[in-house]
Amino acid sequence: MTEILNILFVDSDFENYKSIRNGLENKEIYLYYASTAHDSLELFYKNNYRLIVMDILLEDNDIRTGLELLSIFRSAKSTPILVISSKCDVSDKVTSLKMGADDYITKPFDFEECMARINTLIRRFTKPDNDYHSFAICFRHLVINPDYREVSINGIYIGLTCKEFDLLYFLANNSGKVFSKEQIYEYLWNEQYYEADNSIMCQVHKLRKKIEPDPNNPIYIQTVRGVGYRFSSQ
Repeated sequence: MTEILNILFVDSDFENYKSIRNGLENKEIYLYYASTAHDSLELFYKNNYRLIVMDILLEDNDIRTGLELLSIFRSAKSTPILVISSKCDVSDKVTSLKMGADDYITKPFDFEECMARINTLIRRFTKPDNDYHSFAICFRHLVINPDYREVSINGIYIGLTCKEFDLLYFLANNSGKVFSKEQIYEYLWNEQYYEADNSIMCQVHKLRKKIEPDPNNPIYIQTVRGVGYRFSSQ
């Protein structure tokens, strides 16, 4: 049986919704539409989604509320988020990405570019060939659910970015095995690693702040000096 992939689309402009709906290359995708923050939150908590596409300027929002909505989505789940917005300043894009967006495109956007970004996120984070399995990983108070890309500690959901989730699951699914920064980088980004790149160190640092009881003395993601990182099997 083919799995139906749910996407939450949040935008005051109904025409944008119709254009995206008609352009999706995977017809096994169902788009849930909300035009306000209130409606989007109601839908968000009712269903599990594999992608969220959202504007941060809605009819019932100002820019601060729109970013707060983004923050709520991210703090609850690690679902990939694409922001589409008429705010074109670099600072607006950087702020959205820092608050948990995985990609950002400005309005008016080229339809083909928007579709390419949506389909890329769908392929990257929702297809079964992403090496995810259907069982959850449990360690102490930490639970990792790959089917819905959710992480919880003591029953409380932890909002992770897509890269943070992929990093955590990759290490946890290979518990005890040590990986170099090069191996981790090439797995997460599927491209060649450059020694001066500190992306992995930054990802590990941010992830530890979210999941470790004491980030300075991690119990989950441990550093193996001179080699790389591992997920503790003890």
